[in-house]
Amino acid sequence: MDLTLVFVRHAHRDTSERSSDNGLDEKGFRQVKDLLEDLTAGKLPPSSDFRTSPKKRCVQTLSPLAEAQNKKLVVTDALDEQGPGEGSKEFQRRIFSFLETFQDKSGTIYLCSHGDWLPEAVQDLTGQFIDIKKGEYALCQRKAGKWKLK
Repeated sequence: MDLTLVFVRHAHRDTSERSSDNGLDEKGFRQVKDLLEDLTAGKLPPSSDFRTSPKKRCVQTLSPLAEAQNKKLVVTDALDEQGPGEGSKEFQRRIFSFLETFQDKSGTIYLCSHGDWLPEAVQDLTGQFIDIKKGEYALCQRKAGKWKLK
């Protein structure tokens, strides 16, 4: 079964109060507009499955894309960044366990997460390291059981 995972890094966040989960700033909202334009123009594939980290900046990044497809946005803790007190091995296991849930899925699934989560996930699937900038995305595709960065 073919599957495409669209890994979206949250757009630029409001850093006026770094300790709080205060969402996107003006630059971030422009980046979301660019993502939406890519979806509308067909540069990004349509989907019926949109999942995000619970952080406000992630929800604000992916919500417009889900809404444009008339789909619900699912918030999941598994997509959250590495937590305080969570060791790197635990963090990697959480990511790996989450990715395992897609073993029998097909189609396209959008996942919005963070700068620490996304490279781990892509490397776990493809063996390749990728640095996804804020407000950007990467596509990983599984065909005939093999994952590759698209």
